[in-house]
Amino acid sequence: MLAGLDELVETQANELPPELRLLLAQSAALGQHFTTAEVATALAAAETEVEQALMDARDLGVLTEHQGRFRFAHDIWQSHFYRALAPSQRDSSRLNRTDAH
Repeated sequence: MLAGLDELVETQANELPPELRLLLAQSAALGQHFTTAEVATALAAAETEVEQALMDARDLGVLTEHQGRFRFAHDIWQSHFYRALAPSQRDSSRLNRTDAH
């Protein structure tokens, strides 16, 4: 059952634009909850662009948003995008989040 779900997530993720997949991968490395500012810092990107991409992902059902904080709609999404990052990228995302606070 879980293998079928993984395949479904893989298929749906591959339909997303590459830029959105990168943003979601960086977001996954930030942890369970994250803000637009944290993702923008991790990507060294403009907050307005990041906010639009996060809203797009929310509208697609990949993310949920509550009071300015985002999270993946299901743990399997976060796990999928986290695995897409190289270990060095995972570490740098967390460092950037720490620096942002």
